[in-house]
Amino acid sequence: MEPELTTDPDDRIDQVAQYITILGNKIGQLEQKVKNVEGKLTTIDQNLAHIDKRIEDMSKDVVERDDQLDTQDSLWLNVRAGELDNVWDQVTNGHEEDDIFITHGADVELDMRVLNHLHNTDEARLETAEIGFEHLYGYKFDGDNEEMIMGSPQEVRSIINMRANLKFLRAWKANSTMTDYLIDRWGNRENVYYPKSRLKQEYLELLNSYKQKGED
Repeated sequence: MEPELTTDPDDRIDQVAQYITILGNKIGQLEQKVKNVEGKLTTIDQNLAHIDKRIEDMSKDVVERDDQLDTQDSLWLNVRAGELDNVWDQVTNGHEEDDIFITHGADVELDMRVLNHLHNTDEARLETAEIGFEHLYGYKFDGDNEEMIMGSPQEVRSIINMRANLKFLRAWKANSTMTDYLIDRWGNRENVYYPKSRLKQEYLELLNSYKQKGED
């Protein structure tokens, strides 16, 4: 509590001394607060430095994992390229369609990625893989067909995959014919009314038949 002011000179001196003491105490308290704040700022700086180090380490880990994933992705795309090469090889060697096999099953979206990958990394294999793709899916690989396939409903892409799987199996020829019918209907939708609801319904019927045939 600050002292009351007085008019007596001696008392004024005492009061000034008290004020100086109080001021000194407040300055001391303020200096202590400043030291406390500086200590906290130092701790914050240390924590931030630790966080920066963690972020740097994590960034390195992410880069390493991305490199690993890119390598694995590239390896898998090359495996799929081998599938397309195999189709080309069997076709050019005169194998009957029923004897041609696709080890990992048809996947038109993935195989278009494969061809784009080969275009950037291994053009020597690209030509044979493109032939295998065309024979497998019934579409020449070019920008228009890629845009058409990727722009189609998922049901259409699934039917394209079904057709590619079924065309090489004697027991499923009837189902393969049905896939041709649905794909042709979708491709001709500008001339013949074919709503997506009808496509979905017929796709589900085909899928059910596909599953039942696989269980027989």
